[in-house]
Amino acid sequence: MTTLLVVVSLSIAGCTSNQDGGENLPSIAEEPEKGNVKLDGTLNQLIRAEQRGEAEEFARQGIIELVDGSVRVMIECLPGHAEEVARAASAFGIVELTYRDWVQAVVPITNLTALADIPSVSFVRLPWHTSAEEAE
Repeated sequence: MTTLLVVVSLSIAGCTSNQDGGENLPSIAEEPEKGNVKLDGTLNQLIRAEQRGEAEEFARQGIIELVDGSVRVMIECLPGHAEEVARAASAFGIVELTYRDWVQAVVPITNLTALADIPSVSFVRLPWHTSAEEAE
């Protein structure tokens, strides 16, 4: 049996800081945070806006209705766990209703991540809105 050893030598001369044009590449710390995977993208953006003190402005740009720093959300639960999630969610906000595997709650923006971290929560999203014209 013959063993083949291949040695690859890469020249790193000239590749030190900013000499290779890499100054335009974002560092890992500068890359956008994706947020919690159990929160829809708009809620993750709302959390980041809240951290910058811009939640009200962000909400006005979209279809988000904020009431005193809280947002209405729909919580999708693992099958058969809606009552359990409703009890746990009541520690983070006001549970409005439970139906099948769904819980509707009004939660402060600052509690959204904790809400999503409840083990029996599958996903948290904004409610779907229909206008009066669409309902007819």
